[in-house]
Amino acid sequence: MKSLMKDREVCKMGKKTLIGAALMIGLGIWILKENKHLKVTHHEIRNEKIPSSISGYTIVHVSDYHNTLFGENNKVLVDKIKENKPDLIAVTGDLIDSRTTDLDVALLLMKEMRKIAPVYYVSGNHESRVPEYEVLENRLRESGIEVLNDRMTIPNKEAAPIYLYGVRDPAFTRRKSGESEGIIMKKQLDTLPQYDHKYTILLSHRPELLDLYAEYSFDLVLSGHAHGGQVRLPLFGGILAPNQGFFPMLTSGMHKMKNTFMIISRGIGNSAFPLRVNNPPELIVIKLFPEE
Repeated sequence: MKSLMKDREVCKMGKKTLIGAALMIGLGIWILKENKHLKVTHHEIRNEKIPSSISGYTIVHVSDYHNTLFGENNKVLVDKIKENKPDLIAVTGDLIDSRTTDLDVALLLMKEMRKIAPVYYVSGNHESRVPEYEVLENRLRESGIEVLNDRMTIPNKEAAPIYLYGVRDPAFTRRKSGESEGIIMKKQLDTLPQYDHKYTILLSHRPELLDLYAEYSFDLVLSGHAHGGQVRLPLFGGILAPNQGFFPMLTSGMHKMKNTFMIISRGIGNSAFPLRVNNPPELIVIKLFPEE
């Protein structure tokens, strides 16, 4: 009798083990599939400074690429960008990954995007870590990519009176000066001309400095860096983000401070932590409209 009861207990334990293993395998498959499922997120911006002549102006925002491939030669990613017919493509840093740097993969994507629309790029913290960055920047310029590290430009003076700004990631200076990212960023922003009466867009890798961007009254900021908090919990959002710590506030979506809106990309690739959970790679599409 005791032997029979023991056999039943062993059988129950075996079933629980099998169920647990099946659930873990299923979860693993779901996570792997999610990490290769590119989500497109759409935003609309309305502002009185946006003229009716460019109503519907479309910006595709790419961030934190980290040498990731979506299909052969990134066909999946490139096709998604084409489908949305952008007037401008903004790339907000971490084009490469400092742990697995591959300039050719990064440059291939940028060249393919340049065939679709003008591409504007700013660096991220990963670029600051690699000795190849100067080579990367030179090759980007040679490929027709506009590098906006501490610069302002007007993408199309006749068709789109938008003032587009970009800042180099503060990690470049921090490695030499030891100053905080906030102090460095303020010095960088102080060097840029201000046009209060024009619609201004800032490309900056760092979302955690939103309060500083708002001080300078940028209308729209495009950012990345936080990877959506890497692991996202329902109701709580991201768990951890660089420079923000646990349960960060600025990891994804649209945020507003004063008159400044910021859109944060969850990014496309991964870095030190190789997987995302409940946090698929993201391509952002933004349409600009005059205020009704």
